[in-house]
Amino acid sequence: MSIILSVIFILFISAVFILRKIKKVKFAKRFLKKWILWAKEMDKVPFWQHMVVVFSGLIFSSLCYLLFINLYKPHFTNPPTTAINWYTVHNYPMQQDKFYFVTSCAFIFIITCLFWFIWTKQKYKK
Repeated sequence: MSIILSVIFILFISAVFILRKIKKVKFAKRFLKKWILWAKEMDKVPFWQHMVVVFSGLIFSSLCYLLFINLYKPHFTNPPTTAINWYTVHNYPMQQDKFYFVTSCAFIFIITCLFWFIWTKQKYKK
């Protein structure tokens, strides 16, 4: 547990250091100015509307992911082993969990962000 906390602390300190260095670059300064202006525009829309859109995006992307997985049905095989444990007895491939976890997190995050981004662009196009 302490190792995980140490790694998180080091990553946090590294991120702060990197962000301070990036802030000095001209490109980053221009990007931050544009981002602040855009954020001030976004402030006109109530927070609850953003939450409704994000929640709808989560539901939509989760259902799409489940549909894609049911249509695609990836096949995993167990590696040959002489060990007898729960995985081999029940013919359960470990890479299946990793595949579902990584692809679902990435797919749901990307589609939800895309859903929100398109909504905000459409909202301010008017």
